[in-house]
Amino acid sequence: MRKGGGSARMIEISKRENFYQQEYCGYVYSLRDTNGHRIATGRERIRVGELYYGQSSAEEKEEQPAALPDTDASSPG
Repeated sequence: MRKGGGSARMIEISKRENFYQQEYCGYVYSLRDTNGHRIATGRERIRVGELYYGQSSAEEKEEQPAALPDTDASSPG
């Protein structure tokens, strides 16, 4: 937790500036494993580049620029 409401301020600024909200740590194998877990538990997989602070799922698909290509960590690259 950040002192003096730092976390709340960070989220406030992120929403105002429409920052991208990453749903995993950034490690390609983490994305693979997280998506595997989400699919196994009936949740939608993470789609890189589609989630932004302060927007609902419907809004993000309509208003955001085209997403980056999906990363498939299982194939050599």
